[in-house]
Amino acid sequence: MAARRLHFLIYATIANCCLFLVVCGVALGTNQWFSTSTKTNDDVTGIEVKTSYGLFVGEKTKTNVGSSTKFSLKIVCQGSKCMFSCGKSSDARKEDIQNLIGGLDEADYRICNDEYNPPTRSRSANNTTRQAEGIERRRIFINFGLYLATIAFIALGMIFAIVAGVLALYNTYRTPIQPVLSVSGLYVWNGIAAASVLLAMIMWIIQLTTCLRKNAAISDTLSGSHNSDGVGSLGISFWCLILAIVFAVANIGVIRYRTWKIQKMEENNIRVMTDKLESGDILLF
Repeated sequence: MAARRLHFLIYATIANCCLFLVVCGVALGTNQWFSTSTKTNDDVTGIEVKTSYGLFVGEKTKTNVGSSTKFSLKIVCQGSKCMFSCGKSSDARKEDIQNLIGGLDEADYRICNDEYNPPTRSRSANNTTRQAEGIERRRIFINFGLYLATIAFIALGMIFAIVAGVLALYNTYRTPIQPVLSVSGLYVWNGIAAASVLLAMIMWIIQLTTCLRKNAAISDTLSGSHNSDGVGSLGISFWCLILAIVFAVANIGVIRYRTWKIQKMEENNIRVMTDKLESGDILLF
């Protein structure tokens, strides 16, 4: 009876699970995981490139003498290396990363044009020497393993949040015998959901410190025409994941409070019964 009187707390955990899913969905779908502003290594032209992207898409804006041009970005990977390319088609983006891995400069082709023109493989001796000198600096791509782990942990957290919500609803109608399916199991499911999102955040922080802070992983910086070393930062899409963790941890707190409340109510009932027995009152059942 005491548990039924506190069903509204179980419904509160279901609402928190829904909010958890919304926050994770927003984080996955928005393009503010990373942002940076770079300038060309050529002090004469002074072209500035502002970039922001999420886990799948983004955009960059090139500004030169008051005029600006925006380009859409999409993730593209080859092997263990990934980058955000402004190629208009899948083939163009694949060619983009292949050329940059191979050492071609952005100036060698028109990857961001509406009509993709494949690059020529010929380059001058001076250009080849310059590329060889800067090869280590330019070859810092997004790490595919860390990128995939970030998405996987968020997805895992969402799955466990769904499990927690479904089992919470189930416990308002039934009283499962198995601990993992009961209210006690909700501690586990919500805890795993929170831990998964936290691990996703850790993966992206490692990505930032080892890769993105050194190179923004766009054609401008990978080709060596622009420098983004030390200027990148985490965006709002990343930080909103803290809300998801808060919702999951709040569920654990709500469930713990419910358990404590039930214990107090049962202790009070036992005390009343004992007092009645000791006083000689007649109890009717």
